[in-house]
Amino acid sequence: MSGKTLFMCSLATNLVLNGHKVLYISFEDSENKIAARMAQNMFDVSQQQFKTMTEEAFRNAFEKFKKICGNGNSLVIKEYPEGTVNALMIKSLLKDLEDKKKFVPEIVFIDYIGCMIPNGRLNQNWNTNTILQQVAQQVRAIGQEWGIPIVSAAQTNRGGYNSAEVGLNDIADSYGVSMKADAIISVTQTPEFKEQGMYSVQLLKTRFGNNKGQLVTMGVDIEKQRVFDLNQAKTATNKVNIFDATNKSTVLSGNKPAIDLSNLDMEI
Repeated sequence: MSGKTLFMCSLATNLVLNGHKVLYISFEDSENKIAARMAQNMFDVSQQQFKTMTEEAFRNAFEKFKKICGNGNSLVIKEYPEGTVNALMIKSLLKDLEDKKKFVPEIVFIDYIGCMIPNGRLNQNWNTNTILQQVAQQVRAIGQEWGIPIVSAAQTNRGGYNSAEVGLNDIADSYGVSMKADAIISVTQTPEFKEQGMYSVQLLKTRFGNNKGQLVTMGVDIEKQRVFDLNQAKTATNKVNIFDATNKSTVLSGNKPAIDLSNLDMEI
């Protein structure tokens, strides 16, 4: 999949803005970077505009979105080193969030499942396919136990790279992951689609109906880290347009480093 983190961050942002509680677990990007991606989408600003926001402007924008989201804890972002976390640790995280923050997510994003390890001692006879199948099975069990959907992503192999359509056989590393998933969508972008700012999204597998094979084209705004319905105007994808270019107090001259979101209260 091309732009898997962008796609998942966009989905997570939409869910938060619609009042849902989201847990986002990242193994590749820092908590600060994931928060920045979501903030660009929420505030309807480009990467450059976001980098030049003052801390005061950021806080004002953030407070407005807290009100939109109900002033409760709606988003938790957690970063782990790659290859150090198994499903039991994620289960422990869910329990800690419930006990200490009274936060129970309605959906969990794992970016991404291929960076995890199986529970228990690793069997040296297992190949990559078996390892990832075990991880997928154990992560799915968490979703069943807690009654929440868990969303993750996978890369495509060389056969699926730059293709207009991909199939389950194009999933890199492990066919076992696709066996355990309840639903799988492919997100592809040919060079032509990249020029036009579009993704091709297809439902490859589902246990929830008979819409397998359904194909839609969606818009993507890389600068604002947003995936959107082409039938809607880009400006309608967010509830509030925070950034006002005419307000000079919200913009700094020169190249100021991006705001360190880890120093701010990021609980929405």
